[in-house]
Amino acid sequence: MRALFIFFIFAMHSLFAFSLKDKFFEAEEGTYIVTEQNQMISLLHLHSKEENRLIFEEISIPHHKGKNLKWKEWAEKGAPGCTSWIFYEVDLESEKVTECYSFIRKAFLSTEEMSAFLVPLMTLHLNYLSEEKRLQTGPAAKPGQVGNRPWGPPQFFEGKKVIEPSYDVYTAKWPVDKSELSGKPIVLYFDKERKTFPFPYWMQVREGAIKFKMRALDSGSDLKSFQDKMPRRAPAFTSGVQKEGHHLTLMLNCPTYYKELKIYAVDMTQPPHITHLVPFSEVRSGESVTLLIDQKIANEQFTPGHEYVWIIASESYKMALESPFRMVHSADK
Repeated sequence: MRALFIFFIFAMHSLFAFSLKDKFFEAEEGTYIVTEQNQMISLLHLHSKEENRLIFEEISIPHHKGKNLKWKEWAEKGAPGCTSWIFYEVDLESEKVTECYSFIRKAFLSTEEMSAFLVPLMTLHLNYLSEEKRLQTGPAAKPGQVGNRPWGPPQFFEGKKVIEPSYDVYTAKWPVDKSELSGKPIVLYFDKERKTFPFPYWMQVREGAIKFKMRALDSGSDLKSFQDKMPRRAPAFTSGVQKEGHHLTLMLNCPTYYKELKIYAVDMTQPPHITHLVPFSEVRSGESVTLLIDQKIANEQFTPGHEYVWIIASESYKMALESPFRMVHSADK
């Protein structure tokens, strides 16, 4: 479980209870926060927004290497000395992490752990904690301080300390599950003045043996990433055409962010090579996709004995994929 992922996903504030994804649409591209935990410093950046999808950039560096860094400049110049640099995409509609890529390893990473954790997060609700209750339950004022002001964590924005920051504070209770946070209360501090800033400046879980605390070292906006975009996996055909009842079927492994697929069949038997746009229906189960072509439509479009190449295309990220499996058409009924 990635602690920083917990941190950003709570990033919302309102004076009423709400689900965690409600205000993701309001967050601004380029917003970032820098946090410290377990001798590591991590910068989390809202890289971009695409319809119902958010792409986050997370860069980490050991604490002893992160002293006196200007975080925004560091990230924009390629994060020298970092030990982890990943992008991940969150689909707000499906409430899943749909992609994760490591620039250090130059490899795609499994999203299963994040997705399994995201489902309860997306249904979690935050509840406003009034200043009166904060005064009753929070730390006592130190000598010389005014006693009627609730405690709040230090705040830095663009490398400068904010004088007397004010916070909206929220509580939540983790659902009962098999995780280490099961049933635990959580407290989060959000900037009261910057209503659209999506990240909490302080998060704490403290009950029983679980003592988790995360604080922000810096924050800001308008960060321009050194990395231009999220890398994408290509779909893959998993078999050639199969005949099932009154249909021809094509099997794919296809990431869920590829939408509105199209099928083309190219007649390779003789020139000119005629390309057919083929109607189909689609069955999806995660990234496993079955494309169904009615046998009658195939008989109308294809010539018996001719060899065809299949091409799958999508306007999403301008994807086009040629099947390694060719088909010789037979006009079965």
